Amino acid sequence: ECPCVLTFDEDTVEVSCGSERVECCFNVKRSGHGREVSCKYRTRGLSAVPGYDYKETSGVLNFFPGQSSAEVRAAVLPRRPGQRRVVFQLVLEEASGGAVFDATMDGGRESKILTVGISAIPDDGACVGAASWSLNILDHIVAVHDFKRGLTHWQDQIREAFCCSAEDEEDEDEHDNASEDGGSVGTASWLLTKVSTALVYPWNCFYAVFIPPPQMMGGWPCFLIALAQLGLITVVIVDLAELFGCVANVRDSITAISFVALGTSMPDFFASKIAAIQEESADASII
Repeated sequence: ECPCVLTFDEDTVEVSCGSERVECCFNVKRSGHGREVSCKYRTRGLSAVPGYDYKETSGVLNFFPGQSSAEVRAAVLPRRPGQRRVVFQLVLEEASGGAVFDATMDGGRESKILTVGISAIPDDGACVGAASWSLNILDHIVAVHDFKRGLTHWQDQIREAFCCSAEDEEDEDEHDNASEDGGSVGTASWLLTKVSTALVYPWNCFYAVFIPPPQMMGGWPCFLIALAQLGLITVVIVDLAELFGCVANVRDSITAISFVALGTSMPDFFASKIAAIQEESADASII
């Protein structure tokens, strides 16, 4: 029996949007009508920003016996005249029930990808004001919606750094569990966690305020500011090491291969360790 093949009508679609929201329907076809099959779908932003350019959506698409097509709906949010073109993708994946994807189209056999371009409807009859014209120019340079999303993430980052209520509740639960078990080791571990959290708290707040999130402007502000702060910290460590060597009558060469090397290498080591543990790929842990 031939497998059911799921595919879009085409690989790319262009959508024009004006001052009103547009509800888009994307048709998914299948070949073979003998059994019930399904797949998951989700949207994925490229240059388009979810919540500003389109409404993020996900779910499961079901094909019942005898059904040859189904629709996936996605909403495109209003755009200003002259606003730059952006792109997002609609991804089909995790087919079940014996269904496969068309290997000849974008995504291969593992998934099916439809690329959706969003353009603003030109309004030739309207006079574009200076503020709108300036905003459109700025949008082409720095992507205003991406910048707004970065600011939102920055606010959340600062709020999470200053307000540790969720972490405190988890710590209290762990402490209660350790007390119920009657183990002194669990209580000591809980106290150690509290002390380390108190020591790290000022630094968490400092870096949450002064380093923007990587979601802002492609991560460049985060990279450059973090790099500048690392350089500043290195200068401070070198000056403190020279001062210590002068007071302790230790040569600069000995200080360099001990205190300075330790102070500059250990942060990189722990940063790489955290990146390797938390990230799906270990690319960020390569130094």
